[in-house]
Amino acid sequence: MHYPVLNLRFSLQFLLRAAGLAAAVSATGCHGPFTYTFNDNVIFSPGRSTTANDHTLQDPALQGCLNQFLEASGQSALEQVKLLACPGSGVETLAGIDALSGLEQLELSDNRISDLRPLVKLLNLRVLGLRNNPLTTVTPLLELPILRFVSLTGDDQLRCNDVAALRNKLGNTLTGPLQCAE
Repeated sequence: MHYPVLNLRFSLQFLLRAAGLAAAVSATGCHGPFTYTFNDNVIFSPGRSTTANDHTLQDPALQGCLNQFLEASGQSALEQVKLLACPGSGVETLAGIDALSGLEQLELSDNRISDLRPLVKLLNLRVLGLRNNPLTTVTPLLELPILRFVSLTGDDQLRCNDVAALRNKLGNTLTGPLQCAE
């Protein structure tokens, strides 16, 4: 039987958080070259200057994805983030995502998202990938004024009347689940 090797950096981060030491290490100024990751997503990086960006989102997987994007892009202003791609990252909640007010494109396929209500404040959102999530409704997406492209393939728990309402808004730029195909 094959057992995956755990990422040592993640294990260390988990132990530090479990002991409540991550904040203490950061507060004491111990800023070594270590970055704690999970599935190659930066979760905690004590060497990076910390801002409110580090704990904006309630979901640790989504926060880690955002941290990784900010680290790679050199950006720090959340409202300037236009694109965020976190497919297959284990994201469960979108709470706090309204801090990314400039977001135009969001890819969240293959996660465990069931509540889309936090997206209603993203008034610049144009493109949204939500394939293979346990969604039961997409009605919050009807409130997004400039949303133009949505992918819901594999979201088999969706109510087809909700998908039809979204299709009325988006036309053929909506890719819905097979059971709701017209």
